[in-house]
Amino acid sequence: MSRFVPLLVVASLGLGAAAVWQNQQLSAERHRLNALSESLSKLESKAADLEGESAQLRQMNGIFQSESEQLRKKLANRSDADAPALEENASAEAKPDEAAGKGKEKGNFMQTMAEMFNDPEMKKLMRGQQAMGVRMLYGDLAKELGLSPDEMEQVTEFLIDRQLEGAVLEISELRTDAG
Repeated sequence: MSRFVPLLVVASLGLGAAAVWQNQQLSAERHRLNALSESLSKLESKAADLEGESAQLRQMNGIFQSESEQLRKKLANRSDADAPALEENASAEAKPDEAAGKGKEKGNFMQTMAEMFNDPEMKKLMRGQQAMGVRMLYGDLAKELGLSPDEMEQVTEFLIDRQLEGAVLEISELRTDAG
């Protein structure tokens, strides 16, 4: 029996060391599991954010397509309505100089564009389209500058107004050049 005591002591020490090693391995695996769980949680949150942004972009795309279709129809209607008048003007004031004819066409186009900017409904459509574009371009600006939602809305409105003013100025300059 005395022979078995040292053997039992060695076996107990071996089992104790194995238990300590297993405990350390289990602790390390728990840390890894917690880190992976946190990473998964962050990824799920990011996926939800991206899904929300994707839905918003799909909605904005639908609005853009709708506005584009409305603008195309309006332009087509105006072009159809203006076509007889344009043909009368072209035949009544026909000149041998081809360059003069091209300038007149350009002037009529600019006149049509200027009329679009004077139409309140068209202004509303263009403003909505500009608003979507500005929000897409400057959407992250609020986070980077630390702006509140109200401040960002003011900045967005300012940018939209500036873009529309620039478009009106450009059209009026082109009309002046064409006329």
